[in-house]
Amino acid sequence: MTKAPRHLPALVPVGDPVVEWLRELEARVGVLEQRVHTLDDRRRARDAVHVAALEALARSTRGLVFSAQSAMTVAQTVDAELDAALRAAQLETPQALGRWLAMVARRPLAGVRVQRVKRELVGVLWVVRREHA
Repeated sequence: MTKAPRHLPALVPVGDPVVEWLRELEARVGVLEQRVHTLDDRRRARDAVHVAALEALARSTRGLVFSAQSAMTVAQTVDAELDAALRAAQLETPQALGRWLAMVARRPLAGVRVQRVKRELVGVLWVVRREHA
């Protein structure tokens, strides 16, 4: 007799394949739980980088309407802080920035909301606003 996992009666025959199978499953669940925690940590880190990028974008645009292309141009020519924040968030092309703005528009970050204004020949126009509680 051996001690069984918490899912089975206290005593089961030694070498019972069910016990071994349950131990194996418990080990796999433990590995999966560790992976989930790791992914949660990565998401929090990515969110922090994205919050910094969004705040830099809000400071740079000051509530004015902009396109992803114009934001990238300002970042690359005038606003080193915005450029650094966008690079840290891996938003290095107008297309990547536009996709990210579309995603963030559905989910405000740190009290900052992105709103899609309209579509023009230059692309989608956006505005970044701080939400006031």
